[in-house]
Amino acid sequence: MEKFLSSKSVAEMLGKRHDNLLRAIRKYCEALGEDAPKHFILEREGRKAVYRVTYLGCELLAGRMI
Repeated sequence: MEKFLSSKSVAEMLGKRHDNLLRAIRKYCEALGEDAPKHFILEREGRKAVYRVTYLGCELLAGRMI
């Protein structure tokens, strides 16, 4: 069973604002194309968008921060 973190939790851990992290996630999803669901899964759309971030997504985001 795959485990996920909320994009809100990831933003807090990385010390970023959630809206800025969402912007970055959307860009990654666009670049990853069909592989995007392996990294990020959209949970809710609209004004309160939240993504479920997989282990691969966490590695991608953390690797870009270094």
